[in-house]
Amino acid sequence: MPKVVVFRNKPENPVCLTPLHMCLENYTQFEIDNFSNSTRIKIAKDKGQIRSFIKDAMNNINLGKKMLLGKIGSDLAQKIYIETNIDLLAYNLELRSVDIRHIFDKHGNEKTERLRGQRAVTIDDVLNFTDIILNFDSVKLDENDGLIFEKNTNEKVNAVTLYTTGNKSLSLKTMWINKKKEA
Repeated sequence: MPKVVVFRNKPENPVCLTPLHMCLENYTQFEIDNFSNSTRIKIAKDKGQIRSFIKDAMNNINLGKKMLLGKIGSDLAQKIYIETNIDLLAYNLELRSVDIRHIFDKHGNEKTERLRGQRAVTIDDVLNFTDIILNFDSVKLDENDGLIFEKNTNEKVNAVTLYTTGNKSLSLKTMWINKKKEA
């Protein structure tokens, strides 16, 4: 039986970019003010900003920058902890421009991905990173402080993340999408 960990109460105003039962926590006004002075770090206010960030990364406009999507709350942290024994409570969920560029360079070509039994990653797939993390079907440890989140819909979406304890972040490193096998 997995160890059950009790985390702090749910936030009053969770960040929900889609209507989900589990959400990310908002940043405090202090955190918002602190990040507002950064030229490298932006806090996402909506999916439109995230889409623009992804497009800019694909076009080498914002390399070296990152976008914070929200903080991991207690329900999600506990769900991850039960499967991995890794405590990510209050970690920042983030996208890094260099990693987005990698995703599209390595997994964005339809012809190449078809040969792998996969399909090319799209902007919408990366835009749905938050949904994959919030509603994953499985998560497992990867080497080098990584976690692989899987979400099965009509395809199997794999999101490889890296967690760092220094700045308490969980960032998307790469992503690929396996097509369902025909019966």
